[in-house]
Amino acid sequence: MTNKILLLLFCGIIFTTGAQSSGTDTLSVAFWNLENLFDTKDDPKINDEEFLPQAERKWDNEKFSKKLHNQSAVIRAMNNGRGPDLLGVCEVENAYVVKKLSEEKLKDLKLQYVHFDSPDARGIDVALFYKLSKFKLVSKEAFPVLLPDGYKTRDILVVILELKKNTSEKIAVLVNHWPSRCQGQSESEINRVTAATTAALAITKMKENDIAQHFIIMGDFNDEPANNSIMTVLGAKPVTCDSTAHLTREIVKTELLNYS
Repeated sequence: MTNKILLLLFCGIIFTTGAQSSGTDTLSVAFWNLENLFDTKDDPKINDEEFLPQAERKWDNEKFSKKLHNQSAVIRAMNNGRGPDLLGVCEVENAYVVKKLSEEKLKDLKLQYVHFDSPDARGIDVALFYKLSKFKLVSKEAFPVLLPDGYKTRDILVVILELKKNTSEKIAVLVNHWPSRCQGQSESEINRVTAATTAALAITKMKENDIAQHFIIMGDFNDEPANNSIMTVLGAKPVTCDSTAHLTREIVKTELLNYS
């Protein structure tokens, strides 16, 4: 069976696209950086001091509730008001804030979520939402990204989903948040190349074991489409976006890469 990989390069806030699965069915796929979605409680295991009521930001329950409200409104508006079928997110503090979005603010969309705590010093994680009406969870795993300098960064979340309308079709979704460029682009490039290599190895392993037929790589890569991590390690091939993609800010979509 032919494997397909869809690579979503994320440079802005929102990306949604229609990706055909089987027959005439269409999936709405999105990724969103939630930009420091923290609760108001102090977690002694991470550096979350700036997001507390007594901190300079005065991050209290009112501000937290308003952020949840605004984010849920945007998510619900995706896919012509139906919400996305798959939504990857990054910069969430913990399972509590993800649960608040899924089970409280977006309860009507019937979204399930997958989340693991990451080793990131600030405690910011990635997560995946998926519609229960379209998918069944098969497995979930956090792949650690082991950087050369030993710095702790976000794991890559790998979720295997089964299409309910076609149980022979399984999709592997890789949610990424690669290391930043705060040390400088060239100085920190090795870190993003390492993250890309981790993702590529995870896909190779899944393909060798016939874990899934289709793969979606999404995330905030902190790199440009033409950088080594994307073009060389992941082997992305840029194409011109068409009417099936809806763009907000600087978004780049790459073609489906077919493997026989």
